[in-house]
Amino acid sequence: MAESYEMSDDEKQEIIEEFLAESDQYLQSLNDCLLKAEELIKGGQTVEKDDINLMFRAAHTIKGTASFIDLTTISHLTHEMETVLDRIRNDQMDFTVEAIDVLFAAFDSLSALLERLKTEGDDQGDVSESLEKIRQILSGEAPAAAEEPVAAEKPAEPAVEEPQEVVPEESEASSESDEELEKYWAAFIEDTQQNIERFDEILLNMEKGDFKPDYLNELFRISHTIKGSSGIVKRRDLEMLSHKMEDILSGMREKEEPPAEHITTLLFKGIDWIKETVNEIQSGKRQERDPGELVQEFEKLLAAEAASPAGASEVSAPADQGQAPAIDINALNSEQAIKLEEARGLKQAVYNLTIAVSEKCPAKSMKAMLAKERLSKEGIIIAMVPEETAIDDSSTAKVSIQFLYSTSESQEGIPAFVSIDEIELVSLDKIDMAEEKPAEPAVAEPKAAAAAPAAAAKPQAAQKPVKKEAAKEKQSKSAPVEVTSMRVDVRKLDNLMNLAGELVITRARFSQLLLELRNEVSSTRQTIDKFREIENSLMGLKMKTAETVSSAEANGGQDRDELKKMIETIGQKFQDTSRQTSTKLITEKIYNMDEATRNLEKLSSDIQNGVMQTRMVPIEGVFSRFKRLVRDIAKEIKKDVKLDIYGEDTELDKKITDELGDPLTHMIRNAVDHGLENTEERKATDKPQQGTVTLGAMHKGNNICIEISDDGKGLDPDKIANKAFEKEIITEDALEQMSDREKMGLIFAPGFSTAEQVTGLSGRGVGMDVVKKMIESLNGTVDIESEMGQGTSFKLKIPLTLAIIQALLVVIDNEVFALPLESVSEIVKVMPDEVYRIEGTATIKLRDHTLSLVELEKVIQIEQKKIGADDERRVVVITDGENQVGICVDELIGEDEIVIKSLPVHFTNVIGISGASILGDGRICLILDVGAIIKEAQ
Repeated sequence: MAESYEMSDDEKQEIIEEFLAESDQYLQSLNDCLLKAEELIKGGQTVEKDDINLMFRAAHTIKGTASFIDLTTISHLTHEMETVLDRIRNDQMDFTVEAIDVLFAAFDSLSALLERLKTEGDDQGDVSESLEKIRQILSGEAPAAAEEPVAAEKPAEPAVEEPQEVVPEESEASSESDEELEKYWAAFIEDTQQNIERFDEILLNMEKGDFKPDYLNELFRISHTIKGSSGIVKRRDLEMLSHKMEDILSGMREKEEPPAEHITTLLFKGIDWIKETVNEIQSGKRQERDPGELVQEFEKLLAAEAASPAGASEVSAPADQGQAPAIDINALNSEQAIKLEEARGLKQAVYNLTIAVSEKCPAKSMKAMLAKERLSKEGIIIAMVPEETAIDDSSTAKVSIQFLYSTSESQEGIPAFVSIDEIELVSLDKIDMAEEKPAEPAVAEPKAAAAAPAAAAKPQAAQKPVKKEAAKEKQSKSAPVEVTSMRVDVRKLDNLMNLAGELVITRARFSQLLLELRNEVSSTRQTIDKFREIENSLMGLKMKTAETVSSAEANGGQDRDELKKMIETIGQKFQDTSRQTSTKLITEKIYNMDEATRNLEKLSSDIQNGVMQTRMVPIEGVFSRFKRLVRDIAKEIKKDVKLDIYGEDTELDKKITDELGDPLTHMIRNAVDHGLENTEERKATDKPQQGTVTLGAMHKGNNICIEISDDGKGLDPDKIANKAFEKEIITEDALEQMSDREKMGLIFAPGFSTAEQVTGLSGRGVGMDVVKKMIESLNGTVDIESEMGQGTSFKLKIPLTLAIIQALLVVIDNEVFALPLESVSEIVKVMPDEVYRIEGTATIKLRDHTLSLVELEKVIQIEQKKIGADDERRVVVITDGENQVGICVDELIGEDEIVIKSLPVHFTNVIGISGASILGDGRICLILDVGAIIKEAQ
């Protein structure tokens, strides 16, 4: 057998990037479903079958792709999670709080592995603790495993009804389930159509003789992706066919040879069938189609490949490969005997099947696990020797594995089940059950029912009428799916955003040119007036000359005629010049330029908004992670807490959502740990036993407002101030002059904490100051509202994007500076005699409050223009959400939209400057950092 194709590093990296992106979605589904299941279980309700299936599919899909790219740790862990979920969905074990905890532990381990894969490029990690917990719960060793069973209250269903339940699950999904899946349809159609196009393109290239080994690898990956996506949207027909195509391609990859013509033709038929089905789904037809004939063609091809001379030589391999002895059907343990009875009850044939894992395989246990999974999908594994967990991956010899296996498939179709890279089928012998000792039937009845879904999962003629009828009903309720999204590389988006920024600069330059032209028009009008004065003078000269000439007629008329002609020529030239420079012509040109400028402004605004929209993502991705966070913290500190979320569909710049995770995590943690009282305290104050933390978002102008609130005890300003005084953060004099609002603001001081002792959650004096800095780095502000005994609310105001902002342009010392408009409260005029000093700081009185004036020459090292004793000053009042100061400016230019340009690395530490921009006249404009200026002023 030829060695399997090895992916290039670049190809593997590309697949890993796609895998990580897809895994994020599946992790989110797992997390949400587990949280929902835990809530239902604690409330004594039953977890919906659709949610269990969704969790199972998520684990299964992650496992499949991880196995494909040799991520053995991730594949092993998700396989065990899948096993737990499979037993739960088949009613072989109860869904309990203990099972939830075990799955959450595995979920955390999986998240850590994926994070390591993202940062380190591998999935090496210790998951033994999670695997041990799974082993315990599967074997019934977990403590109090049946304490909160979900299915305990539901009466057991008769075995004969079990197969009938499979039909609704596959094709007669409830309307509620359809609504939950509706959001996946557009993405499924879009992704699948792109994959179909690529599949067609590769097949055509190979058919023309352009063959590359990595083409087969890509075809296999596409088939695998379509299979996984089809499972998510519950399209069993597409999942079944793409699975068979995947099996064919798996064998082709081993040979590294162009596919034969009949194989290519069959693959074309398969992908065309998938294309037709996806087009029907897009048009609103959700009725499942029967791929039975095509599936049979693929199965015949698989059987023919397995029975080919090359395959036959492998099947009859010599025994020196370490072949294990056949499993004795009369020496089975009790669990194996039960499985054998299941097979007999389903009238399935039983086989002794032996496979060998190649000595070159670096992950023999994972290959064995994959073979086990493939076989279990199509039948019942009664016994396996050795188990995959007992296989030594470091072994340099072939590993032989023996299965006692039952299936309803024909013997010719079984080799396709183990058609896997680096696995050989050594032997396949059917057992004559009539000659074997019958197992005891006492336990067969209930287990047969549990195994029935596996058998019923295959298309059966008796079930087709039911499926069609259900599908028709569903089809009538389905609307066409409109694919409105596309994948865009974030680097392209960044480039597009830069182009939009340059367009805004060009627009500003255009406006400047228009202003200059208007000034030129005024000057031209003065020139025209001078032309008219000259023209009048010429008219007078003409009249005077005529009188002079008439008196000299006696001397002859020749000189007179020439003089008249000369004067008329000069007059005509002045008239032509005046007409060419007439106000009408210039005004028309200015109008056209003005119109073009307005079109440019509209175009640039539309491009800017369009680019911003492509970068916008729902904040739901950030918010949803906190459901689990609240659950874990509440469990750790033994509080009853619920998280209410609103506005999760609010969109903002992806760059900002990426930065919001850490500060919001700290604030949510504080709300649960510090903000909410414990159960006894809430009872004593007549509050509901369950505390509530609310997390919400909404648009407000060009900003997004995020609120994190709780119904806890609220902030005590005096306690905060006294704690700050103890930690020497403030002086006693400052403490006496502070308002309650200012005292609450002290929680943002570095090193401040009200925790009595250091725990894993709090008490180290590191937190809210960092939160504030992170929010300010996003040009945002934080505000606090609190009422003792009622709760606390933190309100964050963050710009929708960091690329283009509205700013107030001012002149200081002949240089133009920009102040973010969101940080400007007002502009006031002040006379010099209204300025007085308090402890050396220039101060003015603004509506019965004192306002400190910032001396910018001390902050950003510039000299401000000296103002005369009687000169009026312009003061711009700026705020960071808590404090206000005034900045004296020499001149106000006005509001404008500016493009933020990052400062070079060697300027990033300059205090008071956050960026730069280019104005319409080409000048450089520095953007003032309001937060830093206010901090320096204090």
